Amino acid sequence: AKRLRPDAFLSGPAVDYARFAALQTQPPAEEIDTACFFGDATRERIDFEALEAIVGAGFELRLVGGLDGAGKQLSKMPGVDYTGEVSHAELPGALEGVDAFVLPYRINALTRSISPAKTYECLATGRPVVAAPLPAMEELREYVYLARRPEDYVRILRGLWDEETEAKVRGGIECARENSWDARFAGLEEAMWCAL
Repeated sequence: AKRLRPDAFLSGPAVDYARFAALQTQPPAEEIDTACFFGDATRERIDFEALEAIVGAGFELRLVGGLDGAGKQLSKMPGVDYTGEVSHAELPGALEGVDAFVLPYRINALTRSISPAKTYECLATGRPVVAAPLPAMEELREYVYLARRPEDYVRILRGLWDEETEAKVRGGIECARENSWDARFAGLEEAMWCAL
């Protein structure tokens, strides 16, 4: 688009900041007991081996959202709390008590170009986020922990909570606030007024 319109810019996902920031009132865990993935979990997009490694290491795994066949098998494992699909308005309630979020995306042609909106939702809660190194996550590496292999998720979750984590979480909260829908719409409105 920039070839035709040099003033074109990317307006990515955003977050209903206040809705997810309400979870910041929960005190941070001294160690991680419950990790959570929310959203549609399909074999093409999600690394189920990473989720299985998390459960196998003794963490409780909360899954919120739709599951394909492989995910339904995972949901029956001991240590997995499968909530199922909930409305976006009910999502913060389904995330109460979570100590950290995991975004174990497979890196492939389908996922390389995605920038999950849930990333900002996770950051807004004030909980650590461990994610696959998608290009969009690499851009947020200051705020999220990157895990390339299933064992990396386990190692990182076991190593939380330290001073670096607190700094990442504080930075992530501010990053989420800067990427609220209010901020996103203000930027779009400004761009439209400039183009008129």
